[in-house]
Amino acid sequence: MPTFYKRVSKVAAMATLVSYLAFEVCYGLSVLPASQNPLVKRIVLQAIMEKATIHYAMTDEDTRLLEYNGSPYIMLSTGEYLARPGAHFLDLLNFILRKETSILMTAMARDDRAHYEQIAALVRGTFPGPDGQRLPDEAVGEIVGKGFAWYILLNGDLGEGHGYVYRYEIPPEEKAFVSAFSAMVRDHSDIFKQDSPFFDTETRRGIIKRAVDAPEYGITLYRVPDVRQKIWSAGREGYLVAGKKFIAKREAEGIVFECADAYAEIVAGILFDLNVKADRLAEDPDAILIDAFKRNDIKRILELGCGRCDLLAALQPLAKEAGCSLSGVDRNIRPSAGIVARRVANANVVLKSTEITDFESDEGFDLVIASGVMSLNGTYPAGKKGMDLEGLRTACANAGTIARKAVTLLSHNPQAAFITNSYRTVLMAYQGTLAEFADVVIWDTARSADFSAIYNGITGTYGKAMWAKINEQSARFTLLTRKESFYKEHTEEMLDDVLRRDMREKRTYTIKYDTARLSHSQGSLIEEYCRLLERHAERTGSPVEVKLRPFNSGAGGKESLIAVYCAGENFTGEGHVDIDKGVDPAHYLLRLSIMLNIAFAASNIPAGAAGDQALTPRAFDIKYGHIVRFIERQYRIFTGKSLGLPQDVSGIVAAIQRVNMELPPIYKLPLKLIEEYNERAQLTLRNA
Repeated sequence: MPTFYKRVSKVAAMATLVSYLAFEVCYGLSVLPASQNPLVKRIVLQAIMEKATIHYAMTDEDTRLLEYNGSPYIMLSTGEYLARPGAHFLDLLNFILRKETSILMTAMARDDRAHYEQIAALVRGTFPGPDGQRLPDEAVGEIVGKGFAWYILLNGDLGEGHGYVYRYEIPPEEKAFVSAFSAMVRDHSDIFKQDSPFFDTETRRGIIKRAVDAPEYGITLYRVPDVRQKIWSAGREGYLVAGKKFIAKREAEGIVFECADAYAEIVAGILFDLNVKADRLAEDPDAILIDAFKRNDIKRILELGCGRCDLLAALQPLAKEAGCSLSGVDRNIRPSAGIVARRVANANVVLKSTEITDFESDEGFDLVIASGVMSLNGTYPAGKKGMDLEGLRTACANAGTIARKAVTLLSHNPQAAFITNSYRTVLMAYQGTLAEFADVVIWDTARSADFSAIYNGITGTYGKAMWAKINEQSARFTLLTRKESFYKEHTEEMLDDVLRRDMREKRTYTIKYDTARLSHSQGSLIEEYCRLLERHAERTGSPVEVKLRPFNSGAGGKESLIAVYCAGENFTGEGHVDIDKGVDPAHYLLRLSIMLNIAFAASNIPAGAAGDQALTPRAFDIKYGHIVRFIERQYRIFTGKSLGLPQDVSGIVAAIQRVNMELPPIYKLPLKLIEEYNERAQLTLRNA
């Protein structure tokens, strides 16, 4: 990680949007407002830059980071900014304002939907879409970000006319837009209030910090590549050369590849993931791979979308020598004739004709590979004529489903990884979306991809805009692994952050679970969760007491699958989590820690909150909003869907106190994999 990130704590770094802060620091220098005094205006702007934690790229590492992200300015996950030396600070300030206002809108769409819809309705009424099309949410966020950037530059952070640019500095093509947006804000001060996040510094800081820290908000941020990303970037060509040598040897044996370079890149990813050192890449690629398979205990490899089975046939003799089995999945498996057909008929190769999302296996795979499956052609809805916004959104959703399925199928081998690419276009996925359920080890955007031909074939302005947005950030090659927090499921975050105040109260938590519907290992995981709560209380000196009360619904118990009851002085609360009674939970990867987190967090909202007439929606959000948002995030991590809470207090309380979890089909797994997960989760909780 670049050294300049280490100099600022994350909390301090989140004060980045100081460009919205009070600017009175320099007003005393002149009798004229900043907007009318060029010297003072520039001094004010420079002060903003310094306060906003802006760093200029002064080292080769910084420059490479900007080049990696393809932008003269980037917002990092720390909340800081990095800019190209010599960048015009007015352009940079405009970038900051647009970026962070867009983040506010994205967060508002999840956390304050009513307010968001008010703003969206105004924007859609003021800036109608072309040909009468309804503006999608993406366009609404971009318009508000762009509009508020100019509004603040022209009027100052409090909208009092003390701006930082002259009106003649607005580009001619933007003047009509800026005038219309400014009038909209002025005419609707009841919606754009002075205490709203657009103007209230503390509220805004909290929203941006939460959004940046939580990938489930789906906000695309430029992030600093981790160490493995840097190693891959530096040694990429060496690994690709080794991959091409492997493919060339197979071509000499008679295998004809549809896209040899794409498969060479997959092999390069395998070599990298299995820690083959750069100084060995010049050796015989077959010997390197066999040694890497044995050294990393690679026993099972799966190819998604195997099609003609060329890559499986290429790997077959090496895998056999290393004691490794190969599997291939595709809705239409059609092995090429000759050497390919002979090799995939070998005993160590298993082919399954089915949809990728329907595929199941008794054991996990140490490597899952796929070439082209997450591309536009591989994900765009079959049978749909033409390309448009709706089709592109479906393609992105399909790509996310495939990636989630692949990561779920990974074994618990430390080197287990999902390696995939899209050679002619880009992967139809946003990095932030994949980061919800996987660690994105490599996100390679270096290779060029076909943009214009597809762009020109897309109908609709917003479809074209979405394609441009996908191409701007998407990778051509990526390597995903199981998320390190997959087993902890944010329990420590809940205790140390979300419920920090509640855990200081003298309260007794009674946790009940149905032994008739859960397996032994699932029950053991719940017991370990309770022990973690007890250790946390002991470590922090909390007066909290935890009681475990298993029950058997077969003997007449009528509780939900998991229930938590909280009792304290003048306080009672409860939380229930259940699944459909017709589903056997023992055959699903339940991620019980998430279910327990939801019930435990919900029990800290008083049962009487729903009927408290004095508790307005605003007051409820201030007091319990952080708990509600945590529950929403946990639900989305588990199901991939929104909890869909109502707007009234009583409706929210009722919804979060009794949550019915919709089990994703991909969580129906072989018992062996479920047992492995439960054991690993227990160990993680034990070591937490």
